[in-house]
Amino acid sequence: MLDINVDIPEGTVANFEAAIKRYHTDLGNSQRVAVRRGVIAFIQKVRGRTLKAKESIPARAVTRYKGDGPKYITPKGKNQKPQPRWIVRRRDQSQRFTFVRHREGVDTLAAAREKFGAIKRHGLARKSWGLFMTHLFNRANPEDKNPAAVIKSGLTEGYIREVITGDNPRVEALLVNRLGYICDATSDAAIAEAMAKATNQINGLIQKQVDKGL
Repeated sequence: MLDINVDIPEGTVANFEAAIKRYHTDLGNSQRVAVRRGVIAFIQKVRGRTLKAKESIPARAVTRYKGDGPKYITPKGKNQKPQPRWIVRRRDQSQRFTFVRHREGVDTLAAAREKFGAIKRHGLARKSWGLFMTHLFNRANPEDKNPAAVIKSGLTEGYIREVITGDNPRVEALLVNRLGYICDATSDAAIAEAMAKATNQINGLIQKQVDKGL
């Protein structure tokens, strides 16, 4: 029985469960192998549907400072020209907008965006899903193109384990993603689509084996 804390169609969940069960019963795989296949397929599909931030904030998030006080800054040194101050509109860790008034000046909006608007941990949400592949299956995370997107300990948690309960053994799998904005980066619709695609992938693997007569 699959238990998830997002709002997706019951049929999507039921089809995913049915595909995993078929991978176990129709192909003669163990429950653990079948669940493992389902988890891998889901992680791959949901990772690809997780939004990935750009490397810098949009140009519209940088504007000239028009508030009280000096609107220009004169860099230290001889014969330096005054440079405008800028407001940079960013998000904090709770995803609320914050405004940073920089004391260091630059000449143009493009230069201000390049200097103050870098999103250092871009790609962290997508990378967090890939971390499950590393922890659970000892596979390299393909979303490791940005070394600055460091995943802190405890951000993700997961396991696949067998539970022996008399004549009714079962396999349990757990995926927990604690990234603060993961729900914004991976919507319920994206989860539903990922699960549907994972279902199709598993059914396709089953059919391929059936066609081979295995």
